[in-house]
Amino acid sequence: MLAGPSKCSAWVMLGALLLAGSLPAEETPPQQLGLYEGVVGGKLEELVEKSLLIQNPETMPNVTLQQVIARVEQLTKLQVWVDRQALTDAGLSLDNDSIISEWLAGETVVQLANRLSHNDAELIWEVHDGLAILTTTEKVSLTYETIQYPVGDLLAQGLDFHQLSEIILESTRGPWEVDEPGTGTLHQFGNLLFIRQTRRVHHEIVELLAILRRQDPIVIRDSSDEDVRVRRLLEENLVSFDWPGVPLGEFAKRLTELTGLNIRLNEKNLKDAGIDQNTRLDARAVNVPLIIALQKNLENVDNTELAVRVYDDVCHITTAEAASLRYDTMFYRLGSWGITGGDVDELSALLELETSGPWERTEPGTGTIRVVEPLNMLVIRQTYGVQREILKMLRDMRSKLARTKPVANSVARLSTPLDEPHLPVHTDHPLPETASSPAQVTRDQLTSVTWDSIGVYAPLLMALLLGCVAGYLGRH
Repeated sequence: MLAGPSKCSAWVMLGALLLAGSLPAEETPPQQLGLYEGVVGGKLEELVEKSLLIQNPETMPNVTLQQVIARVEQLTKLQVWVDRQALTDAGLSLDNDSIISEWLAGETVVQLANRLSHNDAELIWEVHDGLAILTTTEKVSLTYETIQYPVGDLLAQGLDFHQLSEIILESTRGPWEVDEPGTGTLHQFGNLLFIRQTRRVHHEIVELLAILRRQDPIVIRDSSDEDVRVRRLLEENLVSFDWPGVPLGEFAKRLTELTGLNIRLNEKNLKDAGIDQNTRLDARAVNVPLIIALQKNLENVDNTELAVRVYDDVCHITTAEAASLRYDTMFYRLGSWGITGGDVDELSALLELETSGPWERTEPGTGTIRVVEPLNMLVIRQTYGVQREILKMLRDMRSKLARTKPVANSVARLSTPLDEPHLPVHTDHPLPETASSPAQVTRDQLTSVTWDSIGVYAPLLMALLLGCVAGYLGRH
C-alpha cells in the first residue's frame, strides 16, 4: 500500500525535527542594559561629619531660625554657631526670628543648608572644635591648608605626576594657581603630592584619588550611591498623570507621592528667574520614563526652560541655565569592555563629535575629556544632560558589540586565490562592463559554493534525505 503525499510530507518533517537540534540556534540578543547599569557613586561619606547626616524626624513648616537651630543641636548633640559676619558679607540677613518655610522630614542637616541659602549666598555646615558652624561657601573657599598625599601605588600603575596633576586640576572646583594666582597649588616630592587648597577641595581630592584606585566600570565623583539610585529610578520609573493648571510646588509634591523619590524645587534659582512654587503649568504624561516626563513638562514654564539636577540624594527642579553651570565628573574604566589602547583615544574623539557639548576645545571653561592611558580610562567633566547622552551612547554601543561577532568571508577568500596573479586594469582602458546572463549568474553562484557554506546547510540536507528515505520505506 502506497503512502499518500501527506504521509510522505509528515516523514520529511519528522526527519527535519529529529535533526533540528543540529542546526545552529539563532542567538538570543543580550538583555537591554539599563542607562545606569554598573554606575556607582564616588562620594566618601566618611569625609562628612556623621552628625550632619542625621535626618530630621518630622517636617517643620514655617519655623524660625532659632527653632531650627534648637532642632539641629538636639539631633547632632553639637552647639550651633552661626557665622553672622560671613552671612552679612554675602548679603544674607538672618536673625533668630527669620522664618524658614519648611524643613522636611527625612532631610539631613547638610540638606538644611540648601533651604537656608538665599540670593547669591550659598550656605554650608562646617564642624570645628565641637561646634556645628553655619557659614558661607565663600568664607570656606578663602581658608587654605596644605596636605600631603601618598600616590606611590598610582605611579606604580603607570601614571605619572603630570597625568595626576592634570586630572586633579580638571576634576575639582579649584581655583588653582595656574589660572588664578594666589590660590591652590600642587607639587610633587618623591611619591608625595603636596597640595594647598581649601577643605572643600581637599575632600574632592580624597574622593578622586580613591576612585582612581577602584575597579568599578563607571563612577560619579561627589555623588552618593543614593544619588545614583535616584538617577536610575528617573530613567526606569514609568509615570502617567494629567494635572492641568497645577502649581509648580504642588507638581513636585504630587510626583514625590507618585514615585517615592524626593523631588524638590531649588527656590533660589527659580526665584532669580521670576518663578515660584505657585507658578502654574499644564502637566501631562502617558506611561513614559519620569525623566522624560520632567523634561517635556518643564521645557516651558512661564516662558522659562526648567531642568532637573540630582545631588544630596534629591532630584532638584531648577532653571536650565543654572543646570548648565553645574558639572558632573565621571570616570569610565573601559578595559572591562574590551576597549584599550588607541581605541580609548578614538572613543574620546567620537564622544566629543557626537554629543551636544560644549567642550573645552571649542568653548573654554566647559566640558573636558581626559584619556588616562595606563588605566584605559576616560575622565569626563560635563553636565548632567551630556553625561546622559554619553551613557546612552556607551550602552547602545556595548549592546551592539555584544551581538556582533566576526564572520569569516570564505567566498571572498576563495574568489581571489593568492597563487593567481591579478590581471592589471588600466584606467585608460578599463574592462568593459557587461550584464551577466542568467546562466552566468547560476554558474557564479555554483562556483561560489564552498565547503564552509555547505556545512551550514548540511544538517537540513541530511534531515530532508532521511525524510525521503523514510517516505520511500513507507511506500514499500
